[in-house]
Order: sequence, then structure tokens, then C-alpha cells
Amino acid sequence: AGCTNTASFTLSVTPTPTLLVQPISICPGGTGTLNATGASSYTWNPGNATGSSFTASPVSTTNYTVTGSNGLCTSTTTVDITVGSSLTVSINSPTLCAGQSVTLTAISGATSYTWNTGANTNTVVVTPTTTTYTADFSAPGCTGSGTTSVMVNPSPTVTIAGSAICSGQIATLTASGATTYTWVPSGVNGNTFIATPSVSTTYSVVGEAAGCGNTATFDVTVTPTPSLTVNSPTICGGSATLTANGATNYTWSPGGQTTSSIVVSPTITTTYTVDGANGSCLTSTTAIVNVNVAPPLFINMVNPSPFCPGSCSNFSATSGYSPVTFDYGDATGTTTATTHCYSLSGTYTVTAIGIYLSGCSVTSSTVVTLSFLPVNTVTFDVLGSIPYQVNSAISFTSYGLSGNWTFGDGTSLTNAPDPIHTFNSGGTYCIKMVSPTTTLGCTDSLTKCVDIIQPVSINIPNVFTPNGDNKNDVFKVDGTGINDFHCVILDRWGLRMFEWDGIGGSWDGFTKSGTPASAGTYFYIITYRAADGTGDVVKGPLGLYR
Repeated sequence: AGCTNTASFTLSVTPTPTLLVQPISICPGGTGTLNATGASSYTWNPGNATGSSFTASPVSTTNYTVTGSNGLCTSTTTVDITVGSSLTVSINSPTLCAGQSVTLTAISGATSYTWNTGANTNTVVVTPTTTTYTADFSAPGCTGSGTTSVMVNPSPTVTIAGSAICSGQIATLTASGATTYTWVPSGVNGNTFIATPSVSTTYSVVGEAAGCGNTATFDVTVTPTPSLTVNSPTICGGSATLTANGATNYTWSPGGQTTSSIVVSPTITTTYTVDGANGSCLTSTTAIVNVNVAPPLFINMVNPSPFCPGSCSNFSATSGYSPVTFDYGDATGTTTATTHCYSLSGTYTVTAIGIYLSGCSVTSSTVVTLSFLPVNTVTFDVLGSIPYQVNSAISFTSYGLSGNWTFGDGTSLTNAPDPIHTFNSGGTYCIKMVSPTTTLGCTDSLTKCVDIIQPVSINIPNVFTPNGDNKNDVFKVDGTGINDFHCVILDRWGLRMFEWDGIGGSWDGFTKSGTPASAGTYFYIITYRAADGTGDVVKGPLGLYR
């Protein structure tokens, strides 16, 4: 009727629950709890249980319904409890040797693993001592664990007993600490091994016990057995040095000396023994000192008769010595010559060193006195005035002494004093006078030379005919008293056609090239020198006709 009023009413809206519940999985025989959220009260079926949590132990996978209420408002959802398969695990339990590694493998239907080593896979590699290993594993709704033991056998402690040897000996090696043994690299089995090394060598053995092995080595030290050498000298009295080589220590007998070299003085041939050692390695050898003998060495000298200056003495030594070396005591050195010529009279010490048939060297000396006979001195002079001409008699004076004369031109006189001699051609002649040898004196000689002058003459033709008729075919100069001679042939233009040295030369009418020279006039230039030193140059024309 035109009038209004207001009325109010409060409408309460309660939220419909939004249920949340997660499905779970359990292992067979296990118990699982479902938890619901989103409501204020809950009812579970089957089972008609209430509460936000519901625990059940189904034998197989089961679907559960939960109804949640907020006052008058409700909501319903379903969830499964899944019953999985049973989890079983198998882990290998190996046996190994100390220091070895092994792989442990867990075999099961699990999806995750955790080992007590910290590994997270179904396999793990370990290098154990004897110990236990555990693996925790799981699969959806299931967990479990597995344990295994690893048996670790100890490796045997293998040792080798042996000793150092000398070269040429055998080494016996004995192994211990294991059950079986194999020697490397020979492959020989057994705890004993025989070796014959020539140098220091390392040997190995592999020992096994309870399936485990170990290796041991042994160094066989080889000390060289001394290879001794020693000299065996021959002496002729006196001492000898014996020297051994090849070891580091030495012991001699007889004597007991311990050096490598010893000096011995046996009077008869004697055998000596030396022991040589390198460490504990020992060997022996012997040396023989042969003692030879030789007779006295005598020196004999024989002088010629008469014994004149320049004569030579002959020496000899006791028979059986060869070679013999002499020192004749006059500072001329040593020689094996047995003839020696002393230059002066005097007293000399002659020394001889000889090798006897036994090999002994003996030295001997003797003093010799030399006294040459006096010399029958020669003297002579040439009489007359210089120059001496050819065919002139020349007198010689020897002041009354007789001697043997040679005049240098092939003639001689015997036992004559003051000779007179004529030289038939020019030249230089050496006259020698030799005095006779007597029981009181020795020969002497004296030589003097004289120049015999040949008068100079020269004959130079002015024409020749080289036509082959053997008459006047060459141009030749004749002369006497000429020592040096040189001739040059010139043509009319002054060119040299031919030349020669010596008075006996000639020109055959040919040029230097070997062709016949043309007929005509040529010119000669002759240079000569006489025996007395005088000379001349002669020039002139020469006609050549054919």
C-alpha cells in the first residue's frame, strides 16, 4: 500500500571437502597406512574405520574408499594399497688373495642399493682383507638388506736362500714359504734351482699356497775367479823380477811375499808358486826362473906385421858368443865389426858384450896398447921453371931417397931416386912417390901435380862442301893446346844457324831444324881458351858449296 520494509536472512555455505590421499605400496605380509587430508572427519571402507589415517594389511592390491565430511557436506575418493612382489637378494661371497680386488654383485628385484662402502649400484669393487659387506636395497613399498663375507687368503711369504759364487762354480738356490714353486724364466718347478751364471745374475721364483702366489728374487753375485798370468824369466845369475797379473791379492811361495811383483835371486833353476785371490775366489799358477850359465868372455887382438899407421887390428871373442858388440875405447861408438882401425898409437880399453848360446849376456873388458911403426917420410920437389912445356924433360929431386914413382901418364919407376921425366902431351899430371916399408918404418907417400902446357895452334878452314862425297863434308876446326872451345855459325843476316862446344865438334851444313843450309857465305865466331888461361875470339867468313 505504498509502504516498504526490509527483512534479512543469513545463509551459511559449508565448503564441500576436497579430499587428498596418496596410494601406497607394501610388501606381501606388510602393513600400510593411508593418510587423508581436506576434511574434518573421515570414514574408511571397507572396514568402516574413522580418522584421517587408515592402516591395513591386505594380502593383495585393494581399493579403499574414504568419505570426508565438513558438517553436512561430504566428499568421497578412492585409493589403492598395492601389494608388491617379495624382495630377495643374492650377493656373491668370493675367496681371493691378499691385495687382490673383487667385484661384489647384489642380484634382486630392488630398484636402489646402498652398500656399507658408500656405493649406490648393485655392484661394487673392493680390495678387502677378510671382512663382511652389507647392501641395503629397496623397491616401491619394500626394503631389505643382504650380507656377504669375502674370504681373503694371505699371500705366502716366499724367501730364497743362496750364496755368492766364483766364476765357473754352480749356485744352489732354495726357496721356502710356499707349497709349490716355479722359477723364472726357466720354468723349472721345485724349491731347489741349480744355476751356473758367468756374471752376477738375479733369479726369481713364484711360490703358491692356498691358491695365492708371491714372488721372491735373489741376486747371485759372481766374483771372477782370477785368471793368473806370471812371467818365467831366464837369468844368468843375479836377480829376476816375477810379476803376476789377474788378481787383487797375491801370495808367493817360497817366500810368503804378498805383492804382485817380487825379486828373486836363485842360483839354480827354481819354480815359484803364486796364489791369486779376488775376494774369496782363489787360483794358483807357477813361474820358473831358468838360471843359465856362460863361460868367461875373453877378448883377443891380432895386429898385422908390420904395424903401420892406418893398419887395422883384428879382434875375436870366446867361441860360443854371438853376437858380440865391441866398444874399442876410442870414442867411435859400438859395433859388431871385428876389425878396427885406430888412428893413433896409445892405450885403449876394449869392452865386449856377448850373448852366449845359453842366452846369457856377458860383458868383458881388456886393455890394449898400440904402437905403430915410425913412418919413412917421403919428400920431393919438381925442378925447373914454370910453365912446363910438352916434350921438355922435367927433373924431380927426392934428396937422395929411393922410392916408387908414378907420373900420372901411365908410366912409373921402381926404387929410384931423383928421376927425370918427359910428358908428351899437355895437361895436368899428378906425380906420386911412395917410400918402401922396412922392418924399421912404414911406407909414406907424397903427391904433387904439375901443369904441362901444350903450345896453342888453331886451324880454321874457310870453305866446305857438304855434298855427301865424304870429302870436306863438314866444317871442323883443328887445334892443340885448347881447353875451352865454342863456335857459332851465322848467316849473312846475322841469324844463328848452328853452334857447338868442344874442339872435336863440327857443322854438317844443316840448319837447327834439320834442313840443308843454302849454298853461300856464312860467318863463324870462335871463342877458345888455352891451358895456360889465355884465350881469344876469332871471326871469319865460311863458304858453303854443294
